[in-house]
Amino acid sequence: MQTSLYFNLRVFTVRSGDPCWNYSPYT
Repeated sequence: MQTSLYFNLRVFTVRSGDPCWNYSPYT
């Protein structure tokens, strides 16, 4: 489940234009 969340956040960040690596520590 955590992986799915991380993936969702990554896609959301990329779409938003924010740094992908910023959400890396989230997982």
